Amino acid sequence: MQRVRLPSWELGECPIPPGCRFEPAAADHACRFIERFLTHTKGEWSGTPFILAPWQRRDIREIFGRVYDDGRRVIRQVYVEIPKKNGKSELAAAIALYMLFADGEPEPEVYGAAADLQQASIVWSVAAQMVLNAPHLKRLTSGGRYVLESGKRIKVPSTGGIYRALTAEVAGKHGYNASCVVFDEVHCQRDFRLWEVLTVGAGAARRQPLTYAITTAGIIGESPVAEMLHREAVDILRGVVPCPEWFYPVVYAAAEDADWTDQDVWRYVNPALGDEHEIKPGGAFLRIEALRREFEAARMRPALEGAFRRLHLNQWVQNDERWIRAEDWDACVGTLDLAVARDWVWWGGLDLSSRVDLTALVLAARDNAGVWWLMPYVWLPEGAIERSRLAVERERYREWARRGLVTVCPGDVVDYAMVARRVRELADQYRIAAIAYDPMFAGQLAQELSAAGVRMVEWRQTYQRYTEAMNGFESLVRTGMLRHPGHAVLSWCIDCLRIKQREDGGVRPVKPDRRASAARIDAAVAAIMAVGLGMERSAEAVSIYDLGTGV
Repeated sequence: MQRVRLPSWELGECPIPPGCRFEPAAADHACRFIERFLTHTKGEWSGTPFILAPWQRRDIREIFGRVYDDGRRVIRQVYVEIPKKNGKSELAAAIALYMLFADGEPEPEVYGAAADLQQASIVWSVAAQMVLNAPHLKRLTSGGRYVLESGKRIKVPSTGGIYRALTAEVAGKHGYNASCVVFDEVHCQRDFRLWEVLTVGAGAARRQPLTYAITTAGIIGESPVAEMLHREAVDILRGVVPCPEWFYPVVYAAAEDADWTDQDVWRYVNPALGDEHEIKPGGAFLRIEALRREFEAARMRPALEGAFRRLHLNQWVQNDERWIRAEDWDACVGTLDLAVARDWVWWGGLDLSSRVDLTALVLAARDNAGVWWLMPYVWLPEGAIERSRLAVERERYREWARRGLVTVCPGDVVDYAMVARRVRELADQYRIAAIAYDPMFAGQLAQELSAAGVRMVEWRQTYQRYTEAMNGFESLVRTGMLRHPGHAVLSWCIDCLRIKQREDGGVRPVKPDRRASAARIDAAVAAIMAVGLGMERSAEAVSIYDLGTGV
């Protein structure tokens, strides 16, 4: 089981980036506003002061306390993925009201965004009631007259500020000058339109705009915005990519193999959960009895198990099945002795692209103990980095390039001549028996490499071709009979890969939708092709004269 937090944002555990500092007064200001002016709006504590729980206070302080030397806030985008009933709507409303009343931004524009008006109204209605409960804030809205149920708006005449609930219906419109956007249940966004309208350039004229995105887990393939943010957050938390100074990710989630019946798992991923004696203002507020009731219903009705896991354990539900667990893959990291490896027989998988995807070559060989070893090589056009939709994605590619994990090709397309040259170099160094390739994209390059003495084998993208290879690859991972170098790009592609399964048991990889997801699987596909080809043919006698040595 895992509850993922970003330890580098815990105060004092990492160096403050150059030009930045932690300002306690700014952190305290946000906490004081919430606890002095705002109240709870529902249940037994309705109307009582909103006392922050320790985990809520920690995040509020980090978001509002980290500033540049000129006083501007560092954090511009927050992604919080947390199970249902952990107070996310009230905390989101509190942040929206702080940005409306106390952030100091001239004529603030705060937008509460969601997939539909009913969802967008949830946080807005909480915020509206908080204003009506607070005499000072009520005065600032002319005695509550500018808390407008019609249109879901809150106006502050003295500052020209406005808080308004928005839905996907405005996704085709532009011209918003948001100082703050609160995105509720991001997993319900079915495309990028509303996200882009409200976050891409919408606050460019603001001194310190903030996007606060909060959600429970979603469904892979149906939640493109949340899936993108989730993957970026997890990549950061796993150390695959560095965290941009402006991004603050928080993910509370149970591992895929966690025992969903174990109440210790429930407690670990629900920070607000407590027993009856622990329930108090500023402490636990989600009673474990409530989860027990829902658990019993799910145990009696198996169809509800998935909903319980997604909503209360924050496990993403997949229409496509996840292929390999991250912890199983991470357990296969090993260090290859290249001097010894030169004597092995190697098999290759080549997955080519032109513009958007990665191009990957993975070599695979089996040692004398029967363990398979991988060597990955990856290329990416420079233009693909610049065209990347989000800064986090661009930084991911640049960091990999700095670490030598990706070869960046000048221009907008992968330079196949660079790929061919590297393949020939490797064929000179290692005993490469054959390389599998997709004839749909690599026909010309395959002809050139064949002419250079490298044996090329067609690998068509069918269930029949992939099933045995993928089953064999997965078995090697689960039994610890595969080793890889911990190559971040290959690990990311393995993590992104989902499979489609037929009723007869046939499987194949699912290509991510480039329009809705930043996920890529190319290096994983190349690895499957390499191991699959090797397992298929390694039992055959291979003549030294058949090996593609390039000489």
